[in-house]
Amino acid sequence: MPAQPVTLSQIRDFQTHESIMLIGNGSCGKTYSILCTAKMWKMMHPTGRVYILDLEAGIAKTWKKSFLDVDNIDLYHGTDIRSIDQFLEIFNTVAAKSGPEDLLIFESDTKIWDLAEQDAWFVITGMSKDAYMSKRIEDIKDSRKARALSPSPDNLWQIAGDSYKRRFRDVITDDLRLKTNIIITAGVKKPSAGQHTSSSRKEIMNLLGEGIFADGHADTPRCVDTVIYLTKESDGYFAEILKDRGYDKPAQKIKFRVNNFWADFIVSCRVG
Repeated sequence: MPAQPVTLSQIRDFQTHESIMLIGNGSCGKTYSILCTAKMWKMMHPTGRVYILDLEAGIAKTWKKSFLDVDNIDLYHGTDIRSIDQFLEIFNTVAAKSGPEDLLIFESDTKIWDLAEQDAWFVITGMSKDAYMSKRIEDIKDSRKARALSPSPDNLWQIAGDSYKRRFRDVITDDLRLKTNIIITAGVKKPSAGQHTSSSRKEIMNLLGEGIFADGHADTPRCVDTVIYLTKESDGYFAEILKDRGYDKPAQKIKFRVNNFWADFIVSCRVG
């Protein structure tokens, strides 16, 4: 049967879901914002679940300290996710059972890409990057041994990209954001003076603001609809909307003080 265009009736019935990236430096409130969102999620979706894949192993501490009344979370702790295959196994499990009232949270994209890159080093060299580089330094010092060469960058990125892009990011872009709600976190990195920046990094920097890009895979902000930059300032925590397909006034700059992240976001960007 030939492909058919989407009808106006289907557009009227189209159900939108949130697909958000939270970026920011350490101690900017990402973890607290995630748990505030989980708490609000129970009020908005009483039967929904919040699935959190925490590769940074920081959620549990804050959950116990300040959010013990929040019981709609399924937390997969970073100590149980040591490889990209372990991560993808859990990712596929929660992706398969998530629905329109659920929320998937990944903390953080930086660590997911690190796992994919680590896997590529093992496939090519049989050891971790740190172990390989240490061995290379020792080989260079030992004049009796041939100078070791680094693996081809193309081979590394091809293997890492297959794990990260095809099996994770493309699934989010092509499938999950059409059927459930997603939050991905990432750190922020500013290039040092004179540092070479790839063309893809420059595009992301232009998207997110001068001199800022998410410290994970360079293309990650493209797989989400909303990018929010969290900062800790002298008078409190703030969120700045850098990109948002869900807001009907895209030319208007939005920045708001964060008290209860999800409530503040809804009021600032989804109401009125």
